[in-house]
Formats: sequence, structure tokens, C-alpha cells
Amino acid sequence: MSRPSDPLATAMARLRLPLGLTWAGLLAERVARAFWPLLSLLAVVAGGVFLGLYEHASPIVFQVGAATFALAALALGLRGFLRLRWPRRAEAVARLDASLDGRPLAALGDAQAIGSDDAASAALWRAHQARMATRAAGARHVPPDLRLARFDPYGLRHIALLVLVIGLVFGSVWRAGAVAQLGPAGGSGAALAQGPAWEGWIEPPRHTGIPSLYLADQKDVIHAPVGSEVTLRFYGAEGALSLHETASGGDEDTGPKTGSEQSFEIAQDGVLRIDGPGGRGWQVEAVADAAPQVAVLDSEARTSFEGQMSQPFEARDDYGVTGGQAVIALDMERVARRHGLAVEPEPRAPIRLDLPLPMMGDGAEFTETLIANLSQHPWAHLPVTLRMTVTDAIGQEGQSDPTEMTLPARRFFDPLAAAVIEQRRDL
Repeated sequence: MSRPSDPLATAMARLRLPLGLTWAGLLAERVARAFWPLLSLLAVVAGGVFLGLYEHASPIVFQVGAATFALAALALGLRGFLRLRWPRRAEAVARLDASLDGRPLAALGDAQAIGSDDAASAALWRAHQARMATRAAGARHVPPDLRLARFDPYGLRHIALLVLVIGLVFGSVWRAGAVAQLGPAGGSGAALAQGPAWEGWIEPPRHTGIPSLYLADQKDVIHAPVGSEVTLRFYGAEGALSLHETASGGDEDTGPKTGSEQSFEIAQDGVLRIDGPGGRGWQVEAVADAAPQVAVLDSEARTSFEGQMSQPFEARDDYGVTGGQAVIALDMERVARRHGLAVEPEPRAPIRLDLPLPMMGDGAEFTETLIANLSQHPWAHLPVTLRMTVTDAIGQEGQSDPTEMTLPARRFFDPLAAAVIEQRRDL
């Protein structure tokens, strides 16, 4: 037992928090290095499940894959436990001491070997111990080194994390509950013992950004975009459950479907009904994807001295505008056909400019400004019509009303310069 006057014991009593955090950092390091392969495997499998990759596998392939995963997880877990070494307090003390200048904790544990009977030597020793105690008092916990690059030179953990993130963003966590139904314990055998059961979900088109809808959680009326894919799984005896639906197209019921897996796309309003024990029914209301809209804000147009045109516009779409174009055509009916413009002009294609889209947001509704300098175009200062067109993710287009305007260009206030530019245009 250390004496109360022991300088090391006194210093350690003051460093309980930094020492505890340093010890926890050591434990985190060793857990990460021992179990990163297992965690990577779990991330890859979870991402695949959320994406529904198992839905495309036959029962045999699924069972073989599940068994392979279980064996791999068991082997990696055992490997991790065998490699994990619980950190000792002395290791935490050594790491904390190594982070300090002159290793003061080790110095406080030393004893004066010679000269302890000499007053001057003893005073020097006490001064040294006091200096080391002051350094030790300023100790801060040592953060853990969680870098795993030297243990994972191929970056497999990053690939696993990417698969998991993709599954969370583009998939559905509801699919995890369906995996248990596919195995021997939770699949057809359990379903036969417990009676018929079903599950299903609706996946709206990706461009809508709407998450998947789990059928068991839906009320009597379901609003879903046109093109949404409905997937149903029946468990139990063949024919115990059947599907009736009129939402996939056609005016009449397509008849009962009793297969273990059913899928169709929503094309119209209709009925979706599961007949049998525990069955349910819904009225499906298909939500059509409306065409995008765009309008030219001609009252807010501006032209700089150098001829730069700033033409604001506003656009909207229920699921977001994905592109657009401005078309500027010469308005021959409003051209003053005199002097150099009396002759028939050479055919020239309309001016086409890409519309700017917002950098942030989903593009459902926004206001932007088309900026261009057309001073060097032969139509500069001539009457033109401007029409804007926007498109959405499925290729639908929306057009603005034609806007009559004079093509903005650089202005010349010197009459001679303006005349030269006019002659250049006519030629």
C-alpha cells in the first residue's frame, strides 16, 4: 500500500478522469482492430437486405447464402475475441505518461538511490519531484488511434460502409423483417404451422423521393404515384391467400392470384385486396406525375451596359425539374424591313440556351435567372420571341408562353459607333 505522502499516489488520485478516458481509448482501439472485419460483413449484409437483393434469389441460393454468412460471422467473431486483449491499468498509465514531457509519472515513482542523507541532495531531489508533479498535473487524456489503414490496406471497411449507406438511402429497413420469413425456421414451415400470413410493400418510382410504404401500416385508402411497384409475399398453404387487384390496368378484376410472390405496377385507380385468413383490402388512388411548368418573369428582366442579359424565370414540378432550355427565335413580323433589313435574311437556327437549375433543394419550385451576353449575335437589338421549356425525370415537358422582346445587347451612345454596328449587322 502506498503511503499518503507518496507523490505518485497523490498524482494518480488527481488523474483519475484522464487515466480512465485513456484506458477507454485503448479498449476502443483494440475492439476496432479485432472486430472491423465482422462489422464490415454485417454492414454489407445489412445494406443488401435493405436494398432487397435477396428478393431476386431462389430459396436454395438464399439458404446457402444465409449459411455462408452465419459461418463467416461466427469465424470473424471468434477471431475477434481471440485477438482482443483487455487493456491493463499499467498500459493506460504508460500511454498517459508517454504523452507528457519527461515522463513525469515514471519520475514520481522513482526513489533517491544515493545521497538521501545529504540535506542539499535531498532538497534537490524534492525540487525535482515537485517539478514532475507539476507536469503530471497538466496531463490530458490521450485520444485513441482508430485508424485501420494498415490493417485494411484494400479499404474493405469503406466499401462496406458505402453499401450500408446506399441501402439506408435507397432501400427500406422494413425489408429486414421479411428476411426471417425466408429461412427454414421462419419460412414456409413456420408459416404452415402458424397458418397463412402475408406481407407487402409499395415502392414509388425513385425520382419521386417518396419512401417505401409497408402495406400492413396503411389505412383503407392508399395514395401512390403512377408507376409504383407493389410486391406481396404469401406464406402458408398454396391457395390459402389470394390477390385481387384492378390498379395495374384494365377495367375489370384480373382474377385471383395465389402464387407465393406477386408484383405489379400501379397504373390507375383501383382496388387491392388480399382474400383469406388475416386478409385486408385497400382503395388505391393513383397520383399522376404532372407536367412541369415554367414562366418568364419579363417585368424583372435587366440588361447591363455591356449587353449582359439577366432574365429571371420561375419553374415548378411535383417531383422536381431536371432540365430546361430557352429558345430565342427572330420575330420576322416585327422586324422593320427597311434600309439594310429590307432584303430577305439568311436562314439561321434559333438561339438555344440551357436554363440554370438550383444547386440546392429538390427543384420542386424555384426562381432562377438566365444570364447571357448575345451582343455579337446578328440578331442583337432585333425583335425576337423567347420561349422556355423545362423537363422532369420522366421526360415530360412544360413550356412558357412566348415572350416578345428585343434581343438585349451592348448599347452604343456615340451615333457614329451605333451606325457602324448597325451596318455590320446588316452585312
